Amino acid sequence: MPAGWLADSWQHARDVTPVARQVETTIFSQIQSAQLQDLIDQALNNNFALEGNRLDVLAFALASKQVDGQRLPDIQLQGQADREKALYEEEPLYTKGYALGLVLEWELDLWGRLHQQSLAQRAELDAMRADYQAARQSLIALVTRTYLDMWQLSALLELQRQRLAIYTELQQIAEEQYKSGLSNLQDWSLAALQVQETQVRVTALEEQFQASEMQLAVLLGKTPGPLNFSATLPDIRSPVLSVPAMVLVRRPDVQAAFQRLMGKEYEKTAQYRALLPTISLSANTARKADRLGGLGGAETVWALVGGISQSLLLADLADAGPLSLARATSIQEQAEKQRYLQVVLDAMLEVENALLREHSLATQGQQLQQAVKLADELYQDYRARYQSGLVNLLDLLTIQEQSLAAREALLENQAQHMHNRVLLGLAMGLGEPDSVAKAKENTAL
Repeated sequence: MPAGWLADSWQHARDVTPVARQVETTIFSQIQSAQLQDLIDQALNNNFALEGNRLDVLAFALASKQVDGQRLPDIQLQGQADREKALYEEEPLYTKGYALGLVLEWELDLWGRLHQQSLAQRAELDAMRADYQAARQSLIALVTRTYLDMWQLSALLELQRQRLAIYTELQQIAEEQYKSGLSNLQDWSLAALQVQETQVRVTALEEQFQASEMQLAVLLGKTPGPLNFSATLPDIRSPVLSVPAMVLVRRPDVQAAFQRLMGKEYEKTAQYRALLPTISLSANTARKADRLGGLGGAETVWALVGGISQSLLLADLADAGPLSLARATSIQEQAEKQRYLQVVLDAMLEVENALLREHSLATQGQQLQQAVKLADELYQDYRARYQSGLVNLLDLLTIQEQSLAAREALLENQAQHMHNRVLLGLAMGLGEPDSVAKAKENTAL
């Protein structure tokens, strides 16, 4: 990794939390909501796409053991029976023969080629395990985002229903004002129009809420449908920051990229060592008899052969041999290094962006709370003035829209703020509790 990449602190950490050098925590320590934690647990245990990833890792773990098996001697039990016909003094003569023996074939891994191939397989397995952990973390973020969408939509629905009640009341006031001669019919028509528009908004929000609810159900491994619970704004704490070096060690995507880089290095080494002479050992022992029952007392014969072979690399004259393949793998190793460095930069960028948004969303939240308070006070003032005939309905509706818009912006800010804190925790590599992760690995990997 280039010098100077890993600083002692993050650029935008000044307004979030103090930097800690040794902090062990999890994403669940951030989420102070039993309901959201339960939904995340359901998704991690029941999501079909995630389960497919787990089984892929399990299958590769079993298949990778085949490479380790190549370093061991191959012993086979062989049996043979034959019957021959020959002519003796113009008379047919039949003979039978039986043989039973053991055959051993073993390639001596003198240069460590097979060992390097085994290391390459283990590196790929570790990379797949890291990818699986990254998929689990992505699912945590997606469930949290969908849950917050449901909360925001339900809060917006309640706000729109309040707006509908207010506009309905204003429509009645406008009618009374018109009958008493304090306003014209235009005020009543304007209030009626606002009632109809608000009803349309309510319908649209209800559809959006149902869509988010069905999406969450699918994430939980259920058929699309209602989940029969009321989402509440979860208390999600800002994570305690760790130094960049610790973050990169904990992030599964960085670890996956690093393991694939190491895997290419092992593969390249194995291919270059394959250019060296191959040393093999073969041995066999057998008993032969003219009848099957005589094998037990038959004399044992054996043979031991050692061999060495060396490729002349003639195919490499046309760039189609093992040397060319090793050179190609060396280039692939350099490509993996570039991808690894890009993953590291992207990981650092995710943390910095999340830190920047954390400060920005916190500041915006304070400003929006003040805006909501001022807008409510102004609305109450204009409402009293309208009832007294001092302002028209259009002025009152304008103030009312400003108040409701401020509330909607505050709801969106709260949802984004809580989701950003989860993203910040995941960007810093905070995953599941060690006990949960190890139990899942032991049962699956």
